[in-house]
Amino acid sequence: KAVVSTQSTGDGVQQSDASFDNWRQKAAIQPEENFRSIAIKCTNTGGPAGILASIEDDQGTTVLSTDASWKCTSDPEDGWTDTDFSTASWQNAVKVGDHGDSPWGTIGDISPDADWIWLPAEIHLDS
Repeated sequence: KAVVSTQSTGDGVQQSDASFDNWRQKAAIQPEENFRSIAIKCTNTGGPAGILASIEDDQGTTVLSTDASWKCTSDPEDGWTDTDFSTASWQNAVKVGDHGDSPWGTIGDISPDADWIWLPAEIHLDS
């Protein structure tokens, strides 16, 4: 299950999609054109953990996709979805697979350049 919040120019806009409850389906959000950050909260409800995401511009060019440069924590502090929140104390995510890799497969039209990522201390690919 995922709860997704997008942030832009200081005004956070929480968005939801019925597909957030089903990781096998692509969930769609529409960040504002001038978004500055994306904040995603995910919970592993069993099995191998991972998150995969990408954002394309109006021309279909990928402008953002999940990779090991994303920051993550298992204990978010108050204000973690604010655009000016500092993630300096958070860990970098760990790549746990390429888009299309087993056990997840290919999800919708998410960019093939997006990586499956997760929090380093919680990786259990053999679950």
